[in-house]
Amino acid sequence: MVSLIDLLESFGNLLSRDDIVCGELEELFSQPDAVENACPCFVDTIGFESVKCSTSTLLFKRRSECLFLLRSLRKSFDGLNLPNFMSKISVREFCFQTASLIFCTASSSFKLHSVVMEPLDLLVIDEASQLKECESIISLQLSDIRHAILIGDECQLPAMVHSKVSDEAGFGRSLFGRLSLLGHSKHLLNMQYRMHPSISSFPSSKFYLNQILDAPRVKSKSYERRYLPGAMFGAYSFISISDGKEVLDDVGHSRTNLVEVAVVMRIVRNLFRGMLILLPIL
Repeated sequence: MVSLIDLLESFGNLLSRDDIVCGELEELFSQPDAVENACPCFVDTIGFESVKCSTSTLLFKRRSECLFLLRSLRKSFDGLNLPNFMSKISVREFCFQTASLIFCTASSSFKLHSVVMEPLDLLVIDEASQLKECESIISLQLSDIRHAILIGDECQLPAMVHSKVSDEAGFGRSLFGRLSLLGHSKHLLNMQYRMHPSISSFPSSKFYLNQILDAPRVKSKSYERRYLPGAMFGAYSFISISDGKEVLDDVGHSRTNLVEVAVVMRIVRNLFRGMLILLPIL
């Protein structure tokens, strides 16, 4: 299915080229069905004198590949007894009604309220500590949900609230945070698999009472890469750039520091060169 989507996109891009000739397109789309039914792997061996330019050749090949995959999909779908829908809304509702798993954002889950479907047994909300309490209600109001799992981290940044009055009123509080304050038990996932131990030691001691453990893979010597010499290019670095100055962009919304940009570009370039040198060794 993904291959077909990519082929259709490629076919559309070819059709929009400026060097397409109408007469060649007419000949191209009037080729016999024998070619349309051919497997794409044999298309290159079939020659047509009427196809002259390279763009037309590519169009002919993409057309044959798309037709082959479309017919293959139609044959595979024939045994599924799928309804013949004509509207995108009907197709979407059919997918909701027959799906075992539904992935969506909390705000877009309101669409499920209007779909006639079997009740969902389990609701999982990821990044629940960054979701405002009022936003959690959207998915929690789905009918007949029996279990809900909230996955989040109170030590990370909370939901963004621009109004100072709303923020002071607790509008940005998450349902995850409310339940924690009420004393509901939580299960801490105390093993981290990404950070080098020299990086994870600070957040573990500062925010998690030293409960976060490092997985064996991040403690192995092979996990640390040193592409540049010097102590400052270890697992992490703090680089002071005192000569930098923040300026507003042309629109006046974002601030940039061009000196810092230049330093970052130089470091990235040196890291890339160092990686190319060490890559054969690794």
